[in-house]
Amino acid sequence: DWRLPSYEELFTITKQGVYNPAVDTAVFPATVSSIYWSSSPSVSNPTNAWIVNFNGGYAASIDMSNINRVRCVAGGLN
Repeated sequence: DWRLPSYEELFTITKQGVYNPAVDTAVFPATVSSIYWSSSPSVSNPTNAWIVNFNGGYAASIDMSNINRVRCVAGGLN
């Protein structure tokens, strides 16, 4: 039961103050410094969804026509 995480879930694995990638590489060893999609749509713009940028460790809302990576999680929402 794989799914895309919400942007809140995805953002929790970023490591602030660390860059390229902005993640603990001992825990997530093969993380590419890139943009990853979340399952969270933008409230203000229906053509956008939230992403987490693992190069700099921030979240933003961008157009869903962009091609980016995904990091799936297993299990239901908490």
